[in-house]
Amino acid sequence: IAAAVVGFFEGTLEKIVLLAVFLPVLAGQSGNTGCQALAVTLRGMTLGELKPGGTPAAVVKEAILGFFNGSLVGVSAGAGMFVYAWMQDNPQAWMLAGVTWLAMVIACVVSGISGVLVPTTLQRLGADPATASSIFLTTATDVVSMGIFLSLATVLIPKVVCIWVCAYRLFSTTSGSSLRRSSMTTRMPSLSDSSRRPV
Repeated sequence: IAAAVVGFFEGTLEKIVLLAVFLPVLAGQSGNTGCQALAVTLRGMTLGELKPGGTPAAVVKEAILGFFNGSLVGVSAGAGMFVYAWMQDNPQAWMLAGVTWLAMVIACVVSGISGVLVPTTLQRLGADPATASSIFLTTATDVVSMGIFLSLATVLIPKVVCIWVCAYRLFSTTSGSSLRRSSMTTRMPSLSDSSRRPV
C-alpha cells in the first residue's frame, strides 16, 4: 500500500527529487510515535488502567503528545531539509522545510491516534491486540506519513512558486513602467524652455 501511495505521486518525485530523501525520516518518526502510543495503550489494557469508555480521553492525550513530538522533531527535520535543499541550490528550500515540518506534525498526530484506536478496535472485534496491532499500525503510519508529505508538496509548492513568480513579474512590470515614465518626463522639454529658444 505504501508503495502504491509513493507511485501515485511519481510526477511530484520526478520534479522534486529531494522529497524522496526524507520519506524514510517521516515514516520512521511517525512509526516511533505510533509504537509508543501502542505500548502505552496495551499496558493500560493489560493493567486495567484503560477502562471502558476511556478511549476518547486516551486518543486526545496521544494526539496532543504526537503534536508536540512532531513539532519538535519537525524542526530538526525541516532544518535538515532546508540545508540539503540549499546545498543543492534549490530555490524552494524554505517551502520544502515548511512542508517537511507540517507533514511531520500531522503524521505524528495521526500515528498517536492510530496507536490507541488500532488495539482497542481489535479488542472489540475479538482479536488479540498484542499480536495483530503492530502490523496494522506500521501500515497505517507508513501510508499516512508518506501520503501527507507528498500531498502537501504536490498542493502547496506549485501554488507558492506561482505566487512568487506572479509577484515578481508584477513588481518588475510596475517598477519598469515607473522608470520609463520618469525617463520620459526628464527627456521631454518643457514649453518654457522651447519659448526661450531663439527663432
